[in-house]
Amino acid sequence: MKFEYECWKCDKWHETESLRAIRFARVRLKSGQTAIILPNVNKLYRWKYEHRHTLSNLFWKRFGKCTDCGKIKLRNNLWYAEPGAAWCQRCM
Repeated sequence: MKFEYECWKCDKWHETESLRAIRFARVRLKSGQTAIILPNVNKLYRWKYEHRHTLSNLFWKRFGKCTDCGKIKLRNNLWYAEPGAAWCQRCM
């Protein structure tokens, strides 16, 4: 089985040793006469690493934790007086 990637400069297929080129270009797997072309997933990788859309990040963007009582509150309801410290209305 051979791994080949489509060059972005000359539009030809070049042989590579591993499947790691899938992060940068279209990859073709060749085994005998059959060839399977995998799509270019570069945009998907870029979107994933730029935005980091995970459930925990989405949760902590909306909510925060009070430093005194430790309860989870909406970020709009917390008071930030100094870096790394946030207080709810009850603890102020």
